[in-house]
Amino acid sequence: MFYKYFLSVNDESYDTILAGKCQFAHPQNLDRLKKLILNDILKPIEDNCESGNIEASDAVSLKELTLKLYDHLYAHYYEMINGGVNSMVNDVLELESDKIIARIRAEFADELEQTKEQLEEAREETEQAKAEAEKTKEIIRQLRAGKEIAEVADELQISTDKVNEIAELLK
Repeated sequence: MFYKYFLSVNDESYDTILAGKCQFAHPQNLDRLKKLILNDILKPIEDNCESGNIEASDAVSLKELTLKLYDHLYAHYYEMINGGVNSMVNDVLELESDKIIARIRAEFADELEQTKEQLEEAREETEQAKAEAEKTKEIIRQLRAGKEIAEVADELQISTDKVNEIAELLK
């Protein structure tokens, strides 16, 4: 289908075309190919994706297949490189993939940020629990060593109620 719009196949055989021996010197053919790719291939893919006829992943697959087909048939020709068709095709097709990748990265970045925040909160809670456990151990050690509740509270700079509560649990 591509070659129908792009080539003037008058004297050249299909084998010559496939062998890559023909020259594409006609600028109008380059313009026709650009329009074909944009209007007759990519636009219907996007329209069908927007209307729900095909899934977004299918649209990406179709665009990637279009790029592979274009690369296989035309990308190696000097006229394609020089005429800007290669860069136009790559820009159009890669931008859609880039959008999808960027959206996925943004979603994962948000999830990652939330997970980091939760992890930091859990880490802070763990540190507080460790500090509290260490204080409780010290209270128990001092109470078992025979110190009075008021003395332990003053030394550790905590309330006597807290020391008294732990002392009650030790009885």
